Amino acid sequence: MNEDRVTMQILAGPTQERGRRLLTWTNYSVEEDLFQPANRASFKLAANGAGTDLPAAEYVERVSNLTLPDAVVALELDGIRLATMIIVDQHWEEGEDGQCFINIEALDPAHLLMENDVDRGLKIDSQTTLPDLAEKMLVKYRGLGIDLEVLSDDIANRSLLSGKVIASSKTIRTSRGEAAVRSSKVNEYFIKQSLEDAQPHPGETEWDFLARHAENIGVITYFTADGNLCFTVPDYDQEELYSIRRSLTDPDRSNILMGGRRLSSTNTATEIEVLGRGSLYHSADPRSATKKRKTKKKPPIRGYAKTDRPIIWPRKRHVIDNNPVSNDQANRVAKRLMAHKNANGEVYEYKVAGFRSKRGYVYTVNTLCHIRDERIKPVVDLTGFITRRSLNKVRSETNSATTNLTLVPKGAIVL
Repeated sequence: MNEDRVTMQILAGPTQERGRRLLTWTNYSVEEDLFQPANRASFKLAANGAGTDLPAAEYVERVSNLTLPDAVVALELDGIRLATMIIVDQHWEEGEDGQCFINIEALDPAHLLMENDVDRGLKIDSQTTLPDLAEKMLVKYRGLGIDLEVLSDDIANRSLLSGKVIASSKTIRTSRGEAAVRSSKVNEYFIKQSLEDAQPHPGETEWDFLARHAENIGVITYFTADGNLCFTVPDYDQEELYSIRRSLTDPDRSNILMGGRRLSSTNTATEIEVLGRGSLYHSADPRSATKKRKTKKKPPIRGYAKTDRPIIWPRKRHVIDNNPVSNDQANRVAKRLMAHKNANGEVYEYKVAGFRSKRGYVYTVNTLCHIRDERIKPVVDLTGFITRRSLNKVRSETNSATTNLTLVPKGAIVL
């Protein structure tokens, strides 16, 4: 098996120098989280030039110029692209022994959308799709070192903000390939939204704007390893790519270094009632009680969901949401919110050896992993869905590489 080692390659930057790989790192961390915008990475580079063909002073100057903020870098593991990021911070550190280091912090392109307010003049009509909106936003960022294409699954591509359904390709395209979408999902997350509600809100960032619409139609917004914006859904039909184990009877089969299960009732919910249009109002507005109603009163829209977890103390929530236009839609919203509330109720957090499984697959999010932990009683033996991973390595005599994984039970994430 190849040695696990992440390299940082310069793709674009102020010096216009491309292709340079920085290998003098002393430690690094590369994080990916499916539900947090702007994945991040940090590299600590030795400033003495050891292991290079350059004098220390010249090396320091060159590396400083290559890693200025706004430079674009690619992170790769043995030829596998892990992330495309933008350097946001460079700072010097001097140790007690007088040795200097250059510390680099980088974020994926999501941070650009988080730092720019959406254009209030953004044009939206009855034919506008979510990928259309993303395309309009990303145009101004192109040509600076990242392609920033828009990859969309079937749901995002056919869902119009006005509520009109268009033809479906029934496929999901990501940097990891193309996969079919079951036809039963074609209308599962569909939601109608008025153009007034669809317009940008005052002070709303581009990321918040896209994420708001993505949530309404049940898709996740994230940036792929190639630096492209993708709308997708959790894939629970895929095979289990990894297996993490802690065996008490056969320790040689274990790859878990530390960690375990965390059960929590904090910020969870046992019942959620969605109060939609008309459900919050009396039969007549008290300020206009003498006025005669001109139109027939529409029935209130409500949704309801109840947890299937054992209940001891009730935790009931009421949510105001004017987007659903039917009780069925409101029920789906309630079910989605219930899953969000309880997503952290059962979480598995582990540190494992290396960056990849025995089958050679690099750990990443939106994938399935089999967990067997004999330390927990009763023994945990289930399929987990990876929502976060962090690759970490320190240059040392042992040359150790570890991965921190956060998983939830398969099916726990509902969109």
